[in-house]
Amino acid sequence: MADSPLWSPDAPAGVTIRPVRLPEERDLFAGLSVATFSAAAPWEATRAFWGDYIVHLPYFRPGHWLGAFEAGEYIGGVAVYQRAMRVGRAIVSVGCIASLTVRPDRRNRGIASALLATAEEASRGRGDALALLHGIPHFYRRFGYADVFDPGWIRVTAAALAETDADTACPVRPATLADAPALLELFEAHFGGRVGAFERDLDLQRYFLDARIRDDCPIVACDQDGQVRGYAIFEWSRKKWKVAEAVAADWPAALALLRHVQGRLEATGHAGDDVLLPCPADSTLAMAVADNVWSTHETEHDADAGWMAKPLDAQRLCSQLRPELAERLGKLSSRSTLTLIVDGLPVELGRVGRSLADGECKVHVRGADLACLAFGYRPASWVAARSDADVDSAGVAALAVLFPPTGAWIAGTDWF
Repeated sequence: MADSPLWSPDAPAGVTIRPVRLPEERDLFAGLSVATFSAAAPWEATRAFWGDYIVHLPYFRPGHWLGAFEAGEYIGGVAVYQRAMRVGRAIVSVGCIASLTVRPDRRNRGIASALLATAEEASRGRGDALALLHGIPHFYRRFGYADVFDPGWIRVTAAALAETDADTACPVRPATLADAPALLELFEAHFGGRVGAFERDLDLQRYFLDARIRDDCPIVACDQDGQVRGYAIFEWSRKKWKVAEAVAADWPAALALLRHVQGRLEATGHAGDDVLLPCPADSTLAMAVADNVWSTHETEHDADAGWMAKPLDAQRLCSQLRPELAERLGKLSSRSTLTLIVDGLPVELGRVGRSLADGECKVHVRGADLACLAFGYRPASWVAARSDADVDSAGVAALAVLFPPTGAWIAGTDWF
């Protein structure tokens, strides 16, 4: 049955882990999550978010929320969604783990560990190759997770923005559902080919847009022919507007977004604040801004919260990465065979360069290192420098070609 207890050997005696029953147990899961992560948020609004927005996401399925129960009482939970993530030409099936919570009076008994292990096993059982989450690094590193992504943004001061020519900016207007195809096209053009981009179709794009039109009023920047050249999606954070996702195809669109955000800040009592637009450093938005106004690009690495990942099955992960790895392997001549030894288990990647020496090249790495490499978060030389790594110069050369540093990006509407 869908709500039957799940295999959870790490659960303390008397604790059962099973799927949360919807809708009757929705508020149990939502209530503890809100109390843990969003205690200051108004309950009714947050309940609507959990009860309406999340459970009606096109990719949400019954069984994605798991609960821990003791004597019939709900004491903790975890969410494990399934998404398809792009890595160049490859598509990786990802278990997106979120909202790991345990009631304060039941903590320090191993319940969180059991929930996490059960979520990973459920994800692995449905074919996912990688687990991804946003959490507390010092907790999740104990379970083999590694940092894989740091968000970043372009920053423009109010003084610098005042020196720009307002007439250069595109006009902006509130987004409507009819703009969904244009926003999807912009998203695909600017984020779609990046590591960390989740697959989305028009239905999902419409859903993202519709949910935000009601609350946060996304805006679009259009050229003189009415074509959408940029957009910004907002969220209300710490009593002021924050841009969750932004794309601009050129400087007029970028300037339009900057000036609109500045106006929102001024309207909420934050005149003079810097304007921040989230984007990769090598994005069209960042470069258009850098070419036309004094600005900085910043990357945030938060020691207390960050994006982390671990392979659920190294062989499966490399198999799903194969379309992209094959392209990268083609940059090397074919005389040697590269085998990754991931946490002691061999994963053959294929034939690599003559320059590496004939025969077989074996590289020993941890699963956490493989996650870093897959995201392009750290270079091969960094993996080789680790005290517990076993990578010679030939291995570093091969890994550098197979897993080059990339401009990974997890767009704001894809955060979970």
